[in-house]
Amino acid sequence: MGTTNVRISTVTGFSELFLQATNDITVNNSVTMGANNSIRLEANNNITLTNNSNITTSGTGSINLKADADTIGAGSLVMNNAALRSNVGGIMLSGASISGTGTINTTGAASANGGNIAVTGTSAAGNISLTGAMTTTGGTAAAGTAGRNAGNVTINGAGAVTTGAITANGRNGNGANQAGGNGGAIQITSNNGITASGTINATGGNGVAGIAAGGNSGSINLSNSGAGTVQTGALVARNGAAFTTGAGGGVGSIAVTNTAGNVTVGALTTSGQANGNGGNINVSATGLLNVGAITTSGGAANANTAGKNAGAVTLSGDSVTTLGITANGT
Repeated sequence: MGTTNVRISTVTGFSELFLQATNDITVNNSVTMGANNSIRLEANNNITLTNNSNITTSGTGSINLKADADTIGAGSLVMNNAALRSNVGGIMLSGASISGTGTINTTGAASANGGNIAVTGTSAAGNISLTGAMTTTGGTAAAGTAGRNAGNVTINGAGAVTTGAITANGRNGNGANQAGGNGGAIQITSNNGITASGTINATGGNGVAGIAAGGNSGSINLSNSGAGTVQTGALVARNGAAFTTGAGGGVGSIAVTNTAGNVTVGALTTSGQANGNGGNINVSATGLLNVGAITTSGGAANANTAGKNAGAVTLSGDSVTTLGITANGT
């Protein structure tokens, strides 16, 4: 088949750049869309971003890269070290296999929430390997406004899944009586093993002045079946700290399940921050279970407020080893 070259700078006056190919799409240079404009690439076979061919959208503009668009299980999304940057519009990636070492970032613009990140592997013969940091934090709150919420991160692999650090934190409120933003929900599902080399964090933002509530905690849910192990670093899901008599943020949770074998995870933390209760932790394996230090204690009670409760801890496996469990009320 022939090759068509598209010079992006000549495509103007549209809210979305949408390219489809029956074969491959290759991006050889960085692409930056105008404010609130989106980019969508669909190829029946492969999509390749060459080194440093970053893609950037802003505002409500989204990034949607879809290899294996004909769903026959033979198209890869290869991003090399290219970085993807969006705001609340979010980022969606799919392909029979997906790989890249660049960052994926949907942090909100000023006074705006973070965008969602969704990654879908469509073939059990392919893997997802995205080792650059993923970040979907709320944008910085303007003076006198509440903190902004994180987006959600959803990774669904028909094959194995490998990630770096993932951060879905709410932002702090800005000013008296302004609540913190909420953390996001992080979910990773695989049929052939999960490896996360960096910290996974879904924490609410803080109230910082006056009578200000903490933001709600996000949640972390990792689930593997079929074959393979689950191996992660530290997992953190905490509510934001309240200020003075403000309410603590809603509790989050950590759940890790492997019905195919062993689980090895780092420190697990759902302890409440100021005025917040601790969240529950549930980790199960059909093989060996090795867990770092676990902390689900209630947060410190600010003056004139009641003590806070710890979360529950449930561990199950053929053999269970942990570096310690702290689940105290305050």
